[in-house]
Amino acid sequence: MAGSFANQLLRWYPEHARELPWVGEKDPYRVWLSEIILQQTRVEQGLNYYLRFIDTFPDVQSLATAPETLVMKLWEGLGYYSRARNMHATAKLIAHDLNGVFPDTLEGLTALKGIGPYTARAILSYAFHKPYAVADGNVFRILSRVYGIATPVNTPAGKSELEQLAQKLVDKSQSHVYNQAMMDLGATICKPRNPVCQLCPLANRCHAKKQGVQDAFPVKTAKAARRRRYFHFFIVRSKSDVFIQQRPAGDIWQQLWQFPVVETGSASTLSQVLQLASAKAYGLQDLKFNRVDMQKQILTHQELHCSFYVLDKPVVKTKKLPGCIQVRIEKLNQYAFPGAIRSFLKRNTYF
Repeated sequence: MAGSFANQLLRWYPEHARELPWVGEKDPYRVWLSEIILQQTRVEQGLNYYLRFIDTFPDVQSLATAPETLVMKLWEGLGYYSRARNMHATAKLIAHDLNGVFPDTLEGLTALKGIGPYTARAILSYAFHKPYAVADGNVFRILSRVYGIATPVNTPAGKSELEQLAQKLVDKSQSHVYNQAMMDLGATICKPRNPVCQLCPLANRCHAKKQGVQDAFPVKTAKAARRRRYFHFFIVRSKSDVFIQQRPAGDIWQQLWQFPVVETGSASTLSQVLQLASAKAYGLQDLKFNRVDMQKQILTHQELHCSFYVLDKPVVKTKKLPGCIQVRIEKLNQYAFPGAIRSFLKRNTYF
């Protein structure tokens, strides 16, 4: 049965393979880079980031010697910024401690920062052609539908069951081709919604198709409610400068830049927010602000409501705000900001 599954998939793949720059890549650096970028990221979004990183850092040594500010700036907009920091740290370790050579074992790769079992197996399969299955959301969806697996995929038991099945089914003689075929099948045919079952090479063996219950798989347990957070950003401009500050460690957007901020647990009026700002010694309570923008951003476990307030008129002179630096407005594009602030800067005429 395993051979039949793999053979059906591999017969389908040559005529339906997606053309992507990392497909067929044997350089472990480029495979690793593509896998880190594509974590929690759609291929359509990650593609340009991959090309920019390869163009800027063509090898692990160039990434290792790059300043963190440049790495974070190139990463800006991808989210999950710890991926970029871990990637940079691992590049330094490989370049300096491992003579630029990537480990070729599961144990060696998973010992590196930011490389978990999934990414390690992907590197071993694609770059080193070792017999490992790569099991992500695409693979879980395909296997749960084909084999009618009802164990919730977002539980340790469900994930373990599907990973074990994936390893049993992988074509060990050409795992790199088999794994990419699974990715492409999940992305183009066995999609989360409206799967194109009539074109699927596995349709004749698919439990979900036979029962007409494709949308029921993969089974998932209910998600916990997202935490709501309200951020109130103040754009304080002094002549041609503006105040910004760096996000602290241990929270979302850590080490990215933002405008002076007040956070509340619920929607608040401007006067309420200014009272809280006075507790931070920002000295904003005597200035007149207007809210010019508001947007919502959804993260995995959090729902962020971001409001932006600007002064009626730029202040001629103001004392330095605690924890902030003054930056010339035309140099703001040199700093890495969270997506919500970057979107504000792009579409707001205040600057």
